[in-house]
Amino acid sequence: KVAVIGYPGSADGGVTLTLSDVVYDGMIFNPEANLLLASRGNLRIESPLPLLTEEDLSLNADGDIAINQSITANHISITADAHSNYWNGGGEGSGSISQAGNTIITSSELMLSAATGIGSSINPLETQVSSLQATNTTSGDINITNTGDLIVTSVLNSTPNGTVLLIASGSIFDDENDATRITADNIKLTAGDNIGNFISEPLNFAPMLDVA
Repeated sequence: KVAVIGYPGSADGGVTLTLSDVVYDGMIFNPEANLLLASRGNLRIESPLPLLTEEDLSLNADGDIAINQSITANHISITADAHSNYWNGGGEGSGSISQAGNTIITSSELMLSAATGIGSSINPLETQVSSLQATNTTSGDINITNTGDLIVTSVLNSTPNGTVLLIASGSIFDDENDATRITADNIKLTAGDNIGNFISEPLNFAPMLDVA
């Protein structure tokens, strides 16, 4: 079961969009289906999505993705700078993931991929997730603030002098897989409780660690 929604042009009557941009501004669809939203340009979530507590949500855009409403799903995948063979575009090193204030991303597992940044130092992504995987490739940083404990599977920022900033109100745990790492020129972790995995071994880092 998959619901696919997307439409080009002006979507909310108040914003002029390029032909390839997509704005989700509310639509009726099957709330018991997995949901895929894709845009050949930028993608903005401007209306609440249904609570997909047992379903999966996938957001994909050739350009930027802006989360301007809270979203909840069992598994969430958000990919900016997404390459598509269907429209033969994307994957060219441009595309960020941002979020409006007073919104939250809630999921058991969150996967993020961007080229030019995930959140910002002023406005980090606000999440309430159990497990996190994130990748940023070209420029910018990864900035995420999580409510509760956070299991890090893999967080990679391959940009020159790039930063990974993770803040959790609970603990930050390793996934106990030596093949997955937190990798960036600068790594900053802040936890309300512990930093380390379930058997008190340290997280895997490369090549620089800054722990607050």
